[in-house]
Parts: sequence; C-alpha cells; structure tokens
Amino acid sequence: MLELLISGGWAMLRFYKSIILAVISIGIMLMNNIAVQAETMGFLINWFQPAMYSTDDDCDGGLNLAAPELFARILNEQGLSPKEVEKLLADFPHTFTREYSNRGRINGEPVNAYLNPTSVPDPNVKISTGTLGYGFNLDGKNGPDDFIDPSTGEDGVDNMAARAMGCFSTMRGEPGVRPTHLTSRWAETRDNMPAWIVEVTGVDDRQNDPDVELLLTRAKEPAIRDANSEGLKDLTFRVDPNPRSVNRVHGRIKDGILQTDIFDFFMIGDPFHMAEYRFNGSRIRLSIQDDGGAYGIIGGYMPFVDLYMAWALTGTASESMLSVDLPGFYYALRKLADGGPIDELTGMNTTISTSFTIEAVRAFVVHDNGLISDQVEN
Repeated sequence: MLELLISGGWAMLRFYKSIILAVISIGIMLMNNIAVQAETMGFLINWFQPAMYSTDDDCDGGLNLAAPELFARILNEQGLSPKEVEKLLADFPHTFTREYSNRGRINGEPVNAYLNPTSVPDPNVKISTGTLGYGFNLDGKNGPDDFIDPSTGEDGVDNMAARAMGCFSTMRGEPGVRPTHLTSRWAETRDNMPAWIVEVTGVDDRQNDPDVELLLTRAKEPAIRDANSEGLKDLTFRVDPNPRSVNRVHGRIKDGILQTDIFDFFMIGDPFHMAEYRFNGSRIRLSIQDDGGAYGIIGGYMPFVDLYMAWALTGTASESMLSVDLPGFYYALRKLADGGPIDELTGMNTTISTSFTIEAVRAFVVHDNGLISDQVEN
C-alpha cells in the first residue's frame, strides 16, 4: 500500500512538473514572439522649408541689395534723374506708387518682368560661396561648387538652390536657426492645408535596422499648434488615400539615423506658397529623437521654375518687402541648375539640386484598415 502511495505521488509530481514546464515554454514562446514583432512610428511634419546654412563670410562683398537700393537701381535704369529717384523713395515703400512690374521688354513692348524674367537684363545677383550646406551627394561626384554637410561631414553635397538663395537677406538662415521668411511662409500655410505625416514601419531596432519602410503623405485634417506655435504632439491623423501624395520608399536605420533609398517625391502643397513639391532622385535622412520626434533633410532635384514662382507670384511684394530681385533670382537659378531633363530648345538643365529641412513631432497615423502607428504589428 505504501509503495502504491509513493508511486502515485511520484506520478502526480511528474504530472505537475510537466504542466509547469509547458507553461514556462509557452511563456518563453510568447516573449520571443513579442520580441520579434516590428514597431511602427508616426510623425507630424512640424516644419518644412529650404535648408540654409548661412555664415558671415559666404557672400563676397556683402549681401544682395536691400529693397530701397534695389528700387533705386531699377529707377536709374529707367532713366530717372537722381533727384527724381530720391523723391520717389523719400518714404519707401509707403509713398512708392510707380508701376514697374511691367519693366520688361519684348519686341519693344512692356511686359510683366516677374512672369517674363528674361525680358530684363541679367543683374547678376550675388550667390553664396560658402563651403557648408545641408543635403546629399546626389550625383556621386565631388565638384568645386559642392558643399560639405555640417551635420554628417559628407562631402560632394549638391544644393545649388541654397547658393542661389544664400545672399538674399530674407532667405538666409544661421546654423540651427530657421530662415526668417522661409519659415513664415510655411507657418502661414500649415494651419489651412492638410497636415503632412510620416510613418515608419517594420522597425525591429530604433538604432540599427537594415529593412524599414517610410511613408510620407498627407492627412485628411490640418495640424494643430501648441502654445509655443509648434506642432501639437500625439495627435491622431487619418491618411488621405489620394495616391498623388503617397510616397513610399525603403530605408535603413544605422546608429539611430534613418536614410531612404532614392525615389521621386511628390507632395501637394498650398497655392499661397507652393502648390506642389516635386523632387527627382530624392532621398530622406531622419534622426529619430528620444522624445519620439524626428529631425532631418530631404534632398533632390527640383524644377527651378517651381522654386522661382513661389516668390514671383507675389510680385512687387517680394521685391519691396523681401528684398528679392526677382529676375535676378530667376537668372541665378537658371545658371546654377544642375539636373535634368535638358530643355530641348535652350539646351539648359531644368532642375536644380535642393534640400529642405524636416522637423517632426510624434503622432498617431490611422489608415483606412484601422491600423494605427505606434501600435505593435505582427
């Protein structure tokens, strides 16, 4: 009888032991399953403007003419005497009413110089001669006009748009400081246009992951600002399914920096500033921040006419209030254009290398299938 009891006890012990081992094994399997599940991160683009890195010595002989001097030069070119010019500019710009947007000439007839910038002689505005600039080595070469990126140390950086803009006072931006006018334009449009959102999927490790996907697209609703006029964190945005603004590209994360493959970027903007953004041969670099935000650069080749028209459409305001010689800006962009395709009539490049700054805050991104960024996906 005692032997039976002992034998039964051992059997029960083995039974409970097998149950315990099974539970432990299931727990380990569940933990392993959780560990290999990929993370999805969502972001709201808070700032998006041309990436500028201006220094005190990057414009030989100083900056381009400020508005009063620019107008004085134009009036002198139109044959006015010094006294007439002085009278017109006595309380500039308040008393300046002279019509001079139609100062261009085609076949001897006056035309709008903003819509026809080559109808006036090239004023040869100054361009930036600095050595530091944000962006990427887009063409795989290292030329005499290329920059060194101050954040990565990469040389051969192509950003000729920054050279064209770099000596206009209102387009300049000191290191770490948002350019004054470029920033105000984005600020004026982002409250009304649909928000731009980023989603990074397939993230197994935020520090190093060779295989992730980045989505940059528009939302159905606009962004909301916080008390500091920055994008409010942790809001939820619904993805606009319109395929025109859906940009998907493979990327990789190394040492906490996400960089994408090369792709063609298109995004609908706002007509007040720029109706659409087009980049050929573009790529994105994003540094994932500890607070869940991101900071980085998108670079590529942009039609230089698109960049010019963002200022030309405001006409006299750009020249009188922003000190931008519009025909001069056009000529500078055209001369510095370094990307194809080639215009068949002129034989000139039609796109210019450019970089835009991306600043983003943490957000939740909702798709039509109900999936939300920052939730764990299988």
